Amino acid sequence: MIFTDYRNVDLTNKSLRTVPVALYAHAEDIKSLTLSRNPMLDIPGDFVQLCTSLQELRLSNMSIKKVPQSVQNFTTLMGLDLSSNRIGDINDIALYRLPDLQELRVQNNRMEKLPWYFPRLHLLRLLNISNNKFQDVPEEVCKMSSLEELDISFNMISQLPEDLQSLQRLKILIIVGNRVTRIPDSFRRLSNLGVLDCRRNNITELGAVSLLPNLEELLVGHNSVQALDVSSGPLLKRIDISHNDVTQISLAPGPVGRIPVGLTYLNVSSAKLSSLDDLALGQLTSLEELTLDRNKFRAIPDSLGELSLLRSFSCSDNLIGALPSSIGRLQRLERLDVHNNNLTEFPTALWNCGSLERINMTSNVIAHIRLPSLPLHPLRHRLQRLDFQRAH
Repeated sequence: MIFTDYRNVDLTNKSLRTVPVALYAHAEDIKSLTLSRNPMLDIPGDFVQLCTSLQELRLSNMSIKKVPQSVQNFTTLMGLDLSSNRIGDINDIALYRLPDLQELRVQNNRMEKLPWYFPRLHLLRLLNISNNKFQDVPEEVCKMSSLEELDISFNMISQLPEDLQSLQRLKILIIVGNRVTRIPDSFRRLSNLGVLDCRRNNITELGAVSLLPNLEELLVGHNSVQALDVSSGPLLKRIDISHNDVTQISLAPGPVGRIPVGLTYLNVSSAKLSSLDDLALGQLTSLEELTLDRNKFRAIPDSLGELSLLRSFSCSDNLIGALPSSIGRLQRLERLDVHNNNLTEFPTALWNCGSLERINMTSNVIAHIRLPSLPLHPLRHRLQRLDFQRAH
């Protein structure tokens, strides 16, 4: 086996039973070592002692049930990947002997609990325990004050503990695919939380989410939320609340700030909305992408024309009879999708949208399209695709 880079060694899927002898002479140079997809691999203790600079170790997809004891002797490790194995617990491996450990990935295993010593991992900032067998958020996690990113997705968790509020450094929280029904009021104290991904749960209301001052991205798709309050702090950039039972959207200023005029992405598709407040929509002047597919809209407010930065507008599978003439003011609009509605005519105002590249108006009742009178109209040369077949 020939190596050209001894700093970053990747031995993925090499059918190895032990570490190649050729690595021993260069062990002190190795910064990153990947041994993934090598079932039955042994990591000799004498090799571990030589690895005095190793920072990243990846042991994923190795079919192991226990973590090799030699791992705890890689005392310079900063990142450890044990994902996609058959590990039932890590109680017999003393990871607290790794004083510099900052990232630990143990997703896709069979774990139900975490060891008692986890709060002693004082530098750990990333922990991924997704796709295991946790029925509760381990109490050890709530004591890990250094955590900045926590992923507990795809377990069997039905309740988030109030004690999660102690994770004051937490920036990213991912709880996708559990059984959570509500966001605890104590979450308002997670002042550094920037990303909350709680898709595919049973959440009916978001509670303290609107009180998170530094929230930038909120992903709530596939839940049971009925009302959306987007009055979080001014840093909020993206909201995806598709596939919920949303019947109303509130854009009134909240207690921690003003309406999030910095919002650039809003997806409320597959909901139960029938209207949008004209004034409120016009205040979202930073929107670049707006998706309202599969709702019950019969009309779109004239204030759509106030969204001067809008690049993509999709409102397919609704009951819209006409688009507002103000749409012609959207000079940055590149993509318009309003297929499967009740449109009877092509809005001539669209020819004023100088950036349009694609229009989908299929499955409407439009008989014909009146082209702009000027044969050299700039949009006629920019437009890449225009679909407007009538519904059958």
